[in-house]
Amino acid sequence: MTRLRCVPFTQRYLTALAGFDCRDPQGEKLCEWEEEVNLWITDGSDEGVVYDIPKFAVDVWLYTDSYNRIVGFGSLSRGQWELRGAQAEPIPITILYMLGLDRRYQGRPANVRDKTERFSYQLISDLFAKARRRMDYSPLLGLWVHPGNVKATEWYKRLGFEHVDGAEEFSEVYRVSYRGMSLDLRRIPDWLLIEELPAGDGDAILLPPSAAAGTKRRTRS
Repeated sequence: MTRLRCVPFTQRYLTALAGFDCRDPQGEKLCEWEEEVNLWITDGSDEGVVYDIPKFAVDVWLYTDSYNRIVGFGSLSRGQWELRGAQAEPIPITILYMLGLDRRYQGRPANVRDKTERFSYQLISDLFAKARRRMDYSPLLGLWVHPGNVKATEWYKRLGFEHVDGAEEFSEVYRVSYRGMSLDLRRIPDWLLIEELPAGDGDAILLPPSAAAGTKRRTRS
């Protein structure tokens, strides 16, 4: 089993992230929700990850393979959901803020006996484990999904997420309301192994997703 490693994001990794692309390998064009993810993780201005980390207290991790190539990323933050039409107090919830898997690694590794060995499941399993360590704040994990992103919506449902009535967030950029989904971290499906991935070398120079498999690993001196 090829096991990913987890490295906390820092701004110095933006160069390696420049070619990150989470679009569907089977898709004919870049969808707007894919574009949003790509821009967020690669943008060092006031529109992306570097801006959101301090403003919204977002923790971001990069996931790498054995060659230190960036395979994907994930992030968590704290939030308060105010449900449309509800009179109750806002709901404390841990937010699956943003995540993405580069198109070169979607569906990989291909020849595995158990689908949970694939990079996508390793990534989400690690984020679930990290979110569980925050259950003193909330036992709920939530996310926003674009209404047109049917493939992601179905995947989240298989993981145990459900739509939350009244949970909507309007995007001024794309002029669409994202729908809220949540998962009770105490009731994660039994088939999904919840385990934090090992930490990567914080001094390593990470490579872009497109780097050749034989690229020599380097560390900072």
